[in-house]
Amino acid sequence: MTPTVVPILGNCVQPAIAAAMTEEAPRLPPDRRNHGADLRASALLTGCLLVVATGSVAGDKKRQEPAIVPHIEHNGIRYEAEQSGPRLGYSQDGGIVAARDAATGELQWSRRVYPVHYDTSIESDKQEVFISAMTLNRDGASILIANEAGERFELRLSTCEVRTIAGPGISGPPDR
Repeated sequence: MTPTVVPILGNCVQPAIAAAMTEEAPRLPPDRRNHGADLRASALLTGCLLVVATGSVAGDKKRQEPAIVPHIEHNGIRYEAEQSGPRLGYSQDGGIVAARDAATGELQWSRRVYPVHYDTSIESDKQEVFISAMTLNRDGASILIANEAGERFELRLSTCEVRTIAGPGISGPPDR
């Protein structure tokens, strides 16, 4: 191991690497002592670099980031799947559409499309249900919305009314 790598990983990793270099070495044949230590150190270093690169430990059960849903621009308004509900005054993340002026970005209105029900015994971030697709209806009067749970909704743009649609999530162009 090169000494220049260790400072990058930080002081908390240095003792673990040192332990890996010496652990069980006496039980190995003399010609294999350094080889075994090198393999253990390499495995440890690889794991540390993965943690540094990804920001998580293998087996971390946090949910993955929600998909980025492209916004829809129609008649000077940009419709966005908002991922941070509290920023707009909602008690949930996900399930919210924000309408903004396309030129200025100023919020015109926002609407919760569906509620997210939380179980207090489970971490809330693992229970979030985000919008996964939005498509402007052919007539331009509504947006068809799908979420990660496979539910479908229609949001009427003129009234902000939401209607639940039976069936799987949006997989292609709307059928209306």
